[in-house]
Amino acid sequence: MIIANPIYDTIFKYLMEDLGIAKGFLSKILGKQIYSLDMYNREHSRYIGENEQVKERIKLFRLDFIADIESEDGVRKVLIELQKSNENDAPHRFRAYIGKIYSQEKENYERLLKEEYRKSKEEKRETRVIEPPEILPVIPIIILGFKLEANTLQEEDRLICHIKRIAVNPNAGNNKQLEVRYQLAECLSHDLILIQIPYLPEKPRTELELLLSIFEQ
Repeated sequence: MIIANPIYDTIFKYLMEDLGIAKGFLSKILGKQIYSLDMYNREHSRYIGENEQVKERIKLFRLDFIADIESEDGVRKVLIELQKSNENDAPHRFRAYIGKIYSQEKENYERLLKEEYRKSKEEKRETRVIEPPEILPVIPIIILGFKLEANTLQEEDRLICHIKRIAVNPNAGNNKQLEVRYQLAECLSHDLILIQIPYLPEKPRTELELLLSIFEQ
């Protein structure tokens, strides 16, 4: 019997397109309440070969969500970039995918401007001013089906790791940490959640480990 493993696209896609399931899944990983969630872009994927057992081509992809999440100062709107891979060359691809989010925002705005200009010419009127859309902070969640190279982390800390930005004032002499909400900083930097499935324990000890165990085969 073949057990469907969500680390492959087909099953994972069906799971995550159910926004109720996606909301619970992402909320548990973020460790924050999600008040609203919607798809931002459909998956971007590429084929990697044949699955000899299932006899179908499998591919790896990303899913993008737009969400209102719990934050220290109330509710925060963010883009959640969910990526997963069994391939060891993933870092280059992940970097390229995140870059596409930034370039796509610019392309979408330019498309709106061109469309408004075209309509104004057809209707013989002045071109309306279109304000740039809000640029949202990005939270990448990366799920790996392999182990990264050994580093300074203890093995029990490698399953899921929240890598957060820290703002400091070096002029204060003691690197005083700051709460920064500048839009420029929000747009040009981001937190990261890294998940390495092979580090799951044999018996889940927490709700999060139990949730992630669906990726283990």
